[in-house]
Amino acid sequence: MQTQLKQQFAPIANDEKRIDVSLEDGKAVIKMATWIDGLGWSTQKTIALETELVEDLHRALASARVRLRSAESDEGSDVSARVLSFPSAS
Repeated sequence: MQTQLKQQFAPIANDEKRIDVSLEDGKAVIKMATWIDGLGWSTQKTIALETELVEDLHRALASARVRLRSAESDEGSDVSARVLSFPSAS
């Protein structure tokens, strides 16, 4: 009998939240943790995803990233839309 080793990837973290991704038993496991003073990192949510769902999540996150970046650039832009007229042939 062959045992599968758990593979972990570098965590994504800031001062208050952290996301850990690992492979366990053929599934991608995502854990979200928050920092609690005096206690340390405390896992709040755990999600285990099969291969098909990992692909779907990847597409959804990529789409969300594009829309968030677009919204951020729209907020920082004060340029009004302009209509350019094309020269007409005589």
